[in-house]
Amino acid sequence: MSKAAWFGLIIILVGAPVAYFGFARNSGPTVVEIRSAQNGEIGLVATAEAFVRGKTFEMGPELGGRIVDLPVREGDRVVVGNLLYRLDSEDLQAQVAQARAAHATAVSAVSEANRAREATESAFRTRLAQAQAQVREAEARVRDAERGTRPEVIEVARHEVERLAAIEREMKRRLDRAEMLFAQGATSKAALDAARTDHEIALAQREAAEDALAEARKGPLPEVADAARAQLDAARAGLDLAETGRQEVQLRATQVQTAQARVAEALAVLQRAQTAARKAEVLSPISGMVVRVLGEVGMVASPGSPVVVLSTRADLHVEAEVRSEDLDLFRPGATAEISLPSSEGRFWSGQVESLGAVAEPKQDAALRTRVVRTRIRILGDEKPFVPGMEVDVTVRVVRRGVLVVPNEAVVFKGESPSVWRVSEGIARRKSVRIGVSDAEHTEIVEGLAPGDPIIVAPPETLRDGARVKARGTS
Repeated sequence: MSKAAWFGLIIILVGAPVAYFGFARNSGPTVVEIRSAQNGEIGLVATAEAFVRGKTFEMGPELGGRIVDLPVREGDRVVVGNLLYRLDSEDLQAQVAQARAAHATAVSAVSEANRAREATESAFRTRLAQAQAQVREAEARVRDAERGTRPEVIEVARHEVERLAAIEREMKRRLDRAEMLFAQGATSKAALDAARTDHEIALAQREAAEDALAEARKGPLPEVADAARAQLDAARAGLDLAETGRQEVQLRATQVQTAQARVAEALAVLQRAQTAARKAEVLSPISGMVVRVLGEVGMVASPGSPVVVLSTRADLHVEAEVRSEDLDLFRPGATAEISLPSSEGRFWSGQVESLGAVAEPKQDAALRTRVVRTRIRILGDEKPFVPGMEVDVTVRVVRRGVLVVPNEAVVFKGESPSVWRVSEGIARRKSVRIGVSDAEHTEIVEGLAPGDPIIVAPPETLRDGARVKARGTS
């Protein structure tokens, strides 16, 4: 037999007992700490950073634009009228200037239209009055021509004839007497001549009056009436022509109304432009505190999206930034402790009212933490609190009558948490559904029953189906 063969045989003969005794040693039960799952209680504590809030005002722009000035910072106090931020308004100011020029032009057009209307109306009234007077005069001439001498004029002429006839008869009587006296030599030739002259004058006057009466009784001449009617027709034609000027007056009035409407339109455009320009400056509507600044200079702000959030003491409450994993404790109705950094050891009571609808990244956090903003009502004295103040919120919850195991018994390996359950000295891995945990215990929601023995702090080398025994047993 060769040396190599002898050497292999020796190794087999020596190693076999060693392997036997090692197997026998390792095949014994593993010593572990075993406890029973039992009903108990878990004390839970969750804390959150929080800020005191009041009635909030989300100050978003009505018009979109680029932010060019943002003088406020979170925590600043503001009063009514303070500038919160300003948007770029260069285009808006240009629109205001253009609208103002258009309005001035429209106002000037109204003045010009009014002057034209007044001049046209004055000329129309003058021409109309003249034409109406001419018609009235022509109508009077026609009436006179068609009617002839009026009866009262004829009657006056007849009375004049009768009067002068009576005078002539008296002068004839005086002449006859003077002739008789002259023939008798009782009067002079001069007296006779004077009586004859008086009679001749009276006779001439009576004859003239009779001629005038006869002329008055003749009636109107046709050619006179025709001429008067022709003049009336001409006067009426002139009146019709003057009346056409009324349309021009109405046209001028319409032009004035149109110009006034353009002024109203231009004014509306100007006011809208001015309003838009004013909206570029967003001013504080209240006296309070800046609790959040969501924009920055250079950013384009969208209509309605808040850039600055303000708060007042009205509706004073606490807004806590609750981590997603603590939401189960911050349920509506839960009691919370509120503490101020400046009042160590003193607490105020609060009550959780509502949870935010979304989880958002926590600003300035070292880790990527998401928080839900939670509203907490302050119970009791609110005087120490002012909007914007930082506070701490703590919620303490004790759950009683829940199935618990020591934290060290839960193994987080694989797809789901598990525990090692012992049955008749054999360890079996059991998947469980866990609930909440505190510093010592973890709640088992599903997978175990009260009294089930489980291994605490199982060794890494433990395998499913291994034999185990409790520490301290023989």
